[in-house]
Amino acid sequence: MPAKIFYCVRCREKKSVEKYDEIIMRSGMKALKTSCPECGTQMYRIVGKRHLKVKA
Repeated sequence: MPAKIFYCVRCREKKSVEKYDEIIMRSGMKALKTSCPECGTQMYRIVGKRHLKVKA
């Protein structure tokens, strides 16, 4: 997977992460989910429908 930029709320910094999961949130929106490599906090990035191919 190509690296994506996520924002960590605890560290208050943008992080470049290569390992992430593609998910569908309860609201039906598609997102990427990972954890911060420094502090372990879960980070999410909401993406558009054309950027993600997840089977529901």
